[in-house]
Amino acid sequence: MMPVEYLQQQGGLFPENLLVHGVQLREKEIALLAAEKMSLALCPRSNARLKVGRAPASELLKAGVNLCLGTDSLASCDSLSIWDEMAFAHRWFEGQLDAPSLFRMATLAGAQALGLDHCSGSLEKGKKRVFRSCNLRRRLLHTNFSTILSPRTVLRTLFRCIIMERRSCRV
Repeated sequence: MMPVEYLQQQGGLFPENLLVHGVQLREKEIALLAAEKMSLALCPRSNARLKVGRAPASELLKAGVNLCLGTDSLASCDSLSIWDEMAFAHRWFEGQLDAPSLFRMATLAGAQALGLDHCSGSLEKGKKRVFRSCNLRRRLLHTNFSTILSPRTVLRTLFRCIIMERRSCRV
């Protein structure tokens, strides 16, 4: 019996239960996670360092599983920076996740996974806003983050959401 099937049998598959890693998931399990409206935190730096596999990110997204990013712990990562995780994930998933998807995984999808999307995770009226500044020219984990999520990409997305579509921005 696969772990996801065991979780279902034990009553452990419900939307408020956040699953982590998902590196050995099969098609049937992915469908089950999607049907149960589950969230899955991917921790690619930890998975790479521990050599446990790579989560099928594109299949999970296509199925409708809420994917977010996690940093696991300092036991398997050099930092707890979500920026470092995003930069590494861009390389690790080899084109399966574009910049807007990675940014969403680090913001709104994470808030949804924790049940906090009513008050954080996106720039909307009535939600908490926490801003971080970063030097997009600085190399993070030997990757130029500006090629992954350039200021132009961020501004284009914000412009499209707020100005062109006249709605709250969920990047």
